[in-house]
Amino acid sequence: MVIIRENIKHHVRAEYRHENLQATNIAIEGNTGERTVSAICCPAKHHNKYDDYDRFVKTLGNRFFAGGDYNVKHNFGGSRLTTAIGRELHKGMKNNNLKPLSTRQPTY
Repeated sequence: MVIIRENIKHHVRAEYRHENLQATNIAIEGNTGERTVSAICCPAKHHNKYDDYDRFVKTLGNRFFAGGDYNVKHNFGGSRLTTAIGRELHKGMKNNNLKPLSTRQPTY
């Protein structure tokens, strides 16, 4: 879910619905163009690969924020562990020139 103030000019973009990755996408219109905000969920029972993340990112446009529950562990996000799916997400981020925004603190 994405919560957005009514007076911000926006519209709902197509949802991304696959068994292994779901996202609700909102386009926010501003003076400098459109940005997409995406709320993402990757169910833990699926083991996403680089290609899964790559396909998803390509649907968001050039300017976006994609936050949510990726169900991965990697030290770039503050985890003390790194899992195989965490390495796949990290590889996808590096190959698409993406930057993680994190407090690097665990969440519960």
